[in-house]
Amino acid sequence: MANPTPIQRINELEERRIKLDKKDIRIISVLLRNSRTPYTEMAKGVMLSKDAVKYRISKLQQEGLILAFYPQVDYSMLGYEEFVIKLLLDESEKENQTKLFETLMAHPNVTRIVEFSDRWDVEVSVLARSIKEFDKIDVELSKDFNSVIRQKEKNPVVKKYLRDCCPPEFNLDRSYIEQLKGMPYLDKPNVKVDSKDRQILKYLAKNCRSSTYELQQHVKLSADAIGLRVKRMLKSGLIEKFTIALNFSLLNYHLYSFEADLCSLDPKSEKNLVDFAVTHPYIQSAKKTLGYLDVVIEVMCRSPKHLHITIEGLKKHFSTVIRDYETLIAFHEHYFNPFPDALIEAQQSLKG
Repeated sequence: MANPTPIQRINELEERRIKLDKKDIRIISVLLRNSRTPYTEMAKGVMLSKDAVKYRISKLQQEGLILAFYPQVDYSMLGYEEFVIKLLLDESEKENQTKLFETLMAHPNVTRIVEFSDRWDVEVSVLARSIKEFDKIDVELSKDFNSVIRQKEKNPVVKKYLRDCCPPEFNLDRSYIEQLKGMPYLDKPNVKVDSKDRQILKYLAKNCRSSTYELQQHVKLSADAIGLRVKRMLKSGLIEKFTIALNFSLLNYHLYSFEADLCSLDPKSEKNLVDFAVTHPYIQSAKKTLGYLDVVIEVMCRSPKHLHITIEGLKKHFSTVIRDYETLIAFHEHYFNPFPDALIEAQQSLKG
């Protein structure tokens, strides 16, 4: 189920800008929290008619701001873990670079490709069920591009503290902050996923605003049965939330990656990191990796001033544990697929 048009949330070549009014901001805020929220419910919250809400959402899609409605899934509960590959490329091999990007985007295990303007040129996020499988995927991705790949670094992601948090202007529900603080520590139950669940996820990933009546045409279950399965996946934490992908460049946001080498990360420091990341307005995601760099924190902001404030706060708050760090500047997210083809394989999986 490859995306016909790649989702690209950051592109520094984008010159267009969109201005949102308070009603648009409120609607997007609701969709970021739960993109399956009924139009009637959103209409009450923003004090517009149902038709007016539908029109505004459709307009934001046409303008290219809302790129997709999708379920944010806990990959580990489908038996997969995330691995990151960083590449330094030979700039004289532009034709091979293009072929490399095409190969990466076509692979069923790749979820994200980001081009940077710094120490590393490209970061690729890959899902695999084991180190052995990841090694095989890495060979598949790079075997024909030895001439263009000058350096490579590979890191498994061992913990995700925060995923795709929305920018501050859309962070209108303060109770959500407390929910995010507890998410990394949730004890999720084991969950069995059958082919029907996987089919439901497949079609929700195409457009998670699809009704259960629309889904029953593809899944061959009753709408009520599909609804019960969706509720079970939400309750178990397999589906963390239904959300939207935004074109952040249209809103003049820029993406940076702060990556730190820590002398230690004990439970107390770890909780402090989670609390800091969740409550800081410009931090979008935070995760722990194995390798030279222990923590990767993505910062989404509109100005170098906001980036400086964020990094200064991180260095001050964790001055006793940060040994070294680097900051990467994102130039272009070439590809984002929150539910790649590899997850649709027909097999029974348990929580990882």
